[in-house]
Amino acid sequence: MKVRFRAEFARDWVMTRELTMGKNPINHLRECVQKIIGAEGKIKTLDSGYTDCNLMLFMDSTTFEGFEIRLWQTLEDEFQIGKGSKEAVISYEKILDAEEAEEAKKAQMLAAIKPKVDSLLSAGAYKQMLEEIRIVAPQITQLGVQRVFNAKAYLFSVDDGCGLSTYLSILANLVSSLGLFEFADEAKVIETVVEKNDKDPWLQYNAIGKFKNKLISFDVSQWVDSLDDPGFKRLLRKLRSLQKDYIYVFRVPYMEEPALGRVYQTISDALYTEEVVFPPFTYKEYFEYVANPLAKYGFQVADDAKDEFNKKVLEEKSKGDFYGLRSMRKIAYEMMYRKMLKNARNGVTDMVIHGDDLTGWAE
Repeated sequence: MKVRFRAEFARDWVMTRELTMGKNPINHLRECVQKIIGAEGKIKTLDSGYTDCNLMLFMDSTTFEGFEIRLWQTLEDEFQIGKGSKEAVISYEKILDAEEAEEAKKAQMLAAIKPKVDSLLSAGAYKQMLEEIRIVAPQITQLGVQRVFNAKAYLFSVDDGCGLSTYLSILANLVSSLGLFEFADEAKVIETVVEKNDKDPWLQYNAIGKFKNKLISFDVSQWVDSLDDPGFKRLLRKLRSLQKDYIYVFRVPYMEEPALGRVYQTISDALYTEEVVFPPFTYKEYFEYVANPLAKYGFQVADDAKDEFNKKVLEEKSKGDFYGLRSMRKIAYEMMYRKMLKNARNGVTDMVIHGDDLTGWAE
C-alpha cells in the first residue's frame, strides 16, 4: 500500500520545538512515521524543508486505518498536536494501484446503477434479470467461469423509443462492475440494425472482430417474418462462433405470443437465450415520466392535467409516428411552451401546469 503524506509546521513553532527537543521536528516526524509503518515499511522523500516534508510511504503490514490512528496518537504524544491544530497542517491519502483503482471504479459504478434502475418505469422482467445477475455474480467470479455467463444471449422485446439504449447501458455497466465481463473501453455498447435485403446478413458483421469486448445489440425486427431464412440462421451460427468476445442482445418490438415465442425459439436454437419483455407503458406511467423533463426546468404538472395529457398522447399514437419516451420529451416541451405563453399573456409567473393550461391542445 502507498500513502502520500505531507506535513507543514509553523516556522515559529519549529524554532521553539527545535530548542526544546534538540532536533528538527521534521526529522523527528520522519523517525516517528518510520516506527508507525514498521521496519519493513519504506519512506521515499519527495520534498523536504526546514518546516515541511512531502513523503511517499510504502507499507505492507500496516492498514490505512491503523496508520491513521497511530499517526494522530503519535502527533499528540510526541508533538502535542491534534486535528485542527494551528501549528501544523497534516494531510495523507491512499494511492491506489491500477488494480485497486479499477476495483474502486467498479464499486462506484455499481452504486450508481441502483438509483437508475429504481427510476425505470415498469420493466419488471428486466429488473428481475438484473437482480439475478447481481445474485449469481459472486459464484461466477469465485469459480472463474465468466465464459459461462457471456455464453447467454438476450432477446429484448421493446418498442421504439421506450428506453432500449438505457437498458443496454445499465446491463453493460452492471456486468462490468460485477467483474463478469471485461470491456475493451468506456464505449461498452454498440447498437445495430440487421438489415433485410438481397445480401447475406452476415456481410454486415463479417468485420465484427475489430470491435471485440463489446455488448452488441442486434435489432432483428426486419426478420420476424423470415426467421427460417438461411441467411438469418447463418448469421446466428456465425455469431455463436464468436460469442466469447461479446455480450449479445437481440431486439424486436414488443410482441405477444405466439409471435415472440417463434423469434425466441429461432435464436435459442443457435444461442442460449433469455427472453426479456418490456410491456408498453401505460398512460399513467407516461404521465409520471413527463414530470422529469418538466422538473428539469422548474415546472410541475398537476393531477387535473391528466385528461388533456392523455388526449394528446392518444393523438400522437393515432398519427402512427409515436416514439415512446422520446415523444414524451417532445410533449413535455410543448406543455412548457403553452404554459409560458399563457403566463406571458396574463402577466404572471406560474410554474404549475393545470388542465386548463392545455385545453384545446389535442385536436
